[in-house]
Amino acid sequence: MTQVLPGSVDPYKSLYAGDVWVHSAGPSGVQDEGGFPVHLVAETACRVRLLAGEEIAALPELAQILEGYGEFQQKKHLFFEALRQTEQFRNVQARQLVDLIDLAEVRTYKRGESVCRQQSGEGRGGYMVLRGELAEFRRLVDPRACPVEKIIERPLSVGNLFGDLLMPPPDRSEPYLVEVRSENALVAFVSHAASERLNHRVPLFKRLRGHAPSQPRTAPEPPTGGSLLPEIVLFRSSLGASAREWGIDPLRALMDAVAEGIRAEYGDAILVVDVVPGPEARMTPCPPRVDSQGQGVTRHRVQAPSGAAVTGMLRALALAEPSWDYLFVRVAPSLWEGLSLPEDGEHGFVPTRRGGLVWKLVLLHSASEEVRLPAGFEPASTLVTVLLGPSPRRVTQADPVGTVRLRLDPRRLTHWERFSTLSPRERDTLLRWGRAITGRLIGVALGGGGSWGLAGLVVLQGMVERRIPIDLVSGTSFGALVASFYCGRGPEGLELLQKQLSLLSWVVRASFLSSEAIAWYVDRMNGGLYLEELEVPCFPVATNVSNAQVHIARWGSLGSGVRASGALAGVFSPAFSDGCRLVDGGFIANVPAAILKTWGASLIVAVNGVAKPPVRRGSKPLFPTRVGWFLHGLNPIERVIDVMRSMIIVFHTSGQQSAQVADVIFNSPFVHYSPGDYAHSQEIMDQAREAARSVLERIQKKWDEMRLPRREREAVPSQSPQETPDADHNSAAG
Repeated sequence: MTQVLPGSVDPYKSLYAGDVWVHSAGPSGVQDEGGFPVHLVAETACRVRLLAGEEIAALPELAQILEGYGEFQQKKHLFFEALRQTEQFRNVQARQLVDLIDLAEVRTYKRGESVCRQQSGEGRGGYMVLRGELAEFRRLVDPRACPVEKIIERPLSVGNLFGDLLMPPPDRSEPYLVEVRSENALVAFVSHAASERLNHRVPLFKRLRGHAPSQPRTAPEPPTGGSLLPEIVLFRSSLGASAREWGIDPLRALMDAVAEGIRAEYGDAILVVDVVPGPEARMTPCPPRVDSQGQGVTRHRVQAPSGAAVTGMLRALALAEPSWDYLFVRVAPSLWEGLSLPEDGEHGFVPTRRGGLVWKLVLLHSASEEVRLPAGFEPASTLVTVLLGPSPRRVTQADPVGTVRLRLDPRRLTHWERFSTLSPRERDTLLRWGRAITGRLIGVALGGGGSWGLAGLVVLQGMVERRIPIDLVSGTSFGALVASFYCGRGPEGLELLQKQLSLLSWVVRASFLSSEAIAWYVDRMNGGLYLEELEVPCFPVATNVSNAQVHIARWGSLGSGVRASGALAGVFSPAFSDGCRLVDGGFIANVPAAILKTWGASLIVAVNGVAKPPVRRGSKPLFPTRVGWFLHGLNPIERVIDVMRSMIIVFHTSGQQSAQVADVIFNSPFVHYSPGDYAHSQEIMDQAREAARSVLERIQKKWDEMRLPRREREAVPSQSPQETPDADHNSAAG
């Protein structure tokens, strides 16, 4: 199941067995007017326990807890923004901040009640005020003024943080207490125990220990050599008929190729393990690591009597050989019967709540077969990998979230000698798969705005020039158009689109009659590709005005997805899907970054092409009388200007909010051009290149950190906070 939260793009977060979900309106389900639509979407067959209203009413304490939790769901974005402003957490990636937010609980307090008492060690943790007013009392000794205790009061209102978010040592020399000053208060709380689990799972948080989050953090301690255990990645093939048609099992060749590619490109230490059946458990001593220059991959062989014994043997191997970054494991088909993940481990591609070894499953299957997970495995621990065949692919439902598509000929890989001997296209495909396995995916969210969306084209070209990989692209309106050309044709598609800008202006004019013109143009320029065929996933985002939800095109014609994303309501004709009317996605998510986070991107770049309109002065009647003001209000030109400026404000604000989860945000510098000013495309692009220079440097710096070997990458937190271009570069971006 997937969860839709305020201001996010569906799906925001996946839910699995054991997860609890509460509607943001609380257990009563009464949504305040103007509230955000929040609901669940079933991706597969699900069994859900619904707690009815009469059951909740019989447990008033539970009802109170659920009410607070529902409101906290509405306040999550406030928590996120507040953490981003602190000295400690401004350097933390967006996905890791979401991990921290998910550990919080909501507490309700009455007037005069103490929220935390650091003197006794009770309530140690981090807090944020969601509702009500509180006051902080701190006892300090200032020997420079007078050697006596002083009581300092600091008011705390909605959005304020206090406490110790990542729990410093308990011998705190500045005890304080916080009391409620309003009738009641609602406070989000991250406990000491919860943060300890987070510290264990994400080493970065452990190095951010300090006092109140507003204070600078201390320099991190160097990590110990044995503190990081290898991740165990199981590979399984379910190709079936396709493998029989090829006459080979491509799993071995693909696994060896991606392991060597990761080792050569990123320096990760990978041990390839073959688990074969045998009468008894047998594990020979592990061979030493290969040369440090990554010229090969080390292989090992393990014998297991049954599937139930496999995970225990792999666990013992990982604990005995902790110097490896990854164990890539091939399990004999007969041993999959009875194989299951241990309960004391973390289950891989999404955040979990418990420490231990990290287990992942990479499931390789063909484009024409239905995905079926092995018994005991969940989507949370599985990376589905589709092997695209030579014939066009047509589906009736979307691929599982996070799916990687490979367009490779397995028969060719059976004769490969070294990774370096493969073609550039084959190397790029395998490295994209490797980035998905090792958590290095890069996603780009492109905002709409007509000709202002050319900023997204400039950013993509800059990343290509710097050889920064682009693994996922989402887009709205013109951003979806740019995304379609890159995902459909690669860097050459960006050059083609730039040359076609004069023709594109005529296509836009034709779309006033029917937005089908955009679909025809995109399909013709990209060879009639379908979304499910693209190696680099493309996510055109539209607004479903029939149910007030985000609509993400994940299969079907590439042109139809772009058409729906750019069908500006009232200007272009809408698109249709399953009886619903689809219009421009800018109304709900002009920079759709959240879908990239859901799909597994570790670095998200957002491009907001719509700037806040400049201040407009001088709108006064000719005669400052009541009649003059009445006639001035009837002025049709002024009314049209109001509509246009209101639309720009809506799209700018939507872009700013939906880009919040990105790690790097580029805001449009355009204030002297209109969205339909395609005649000045070259000037717009030149201005965007100048403004994007500093943004590309930040992206390059973050990518350089990501491509470090796993142990170095986990040990060094990013020193560059989430930033937008400087004010002198972008004074109108708001």
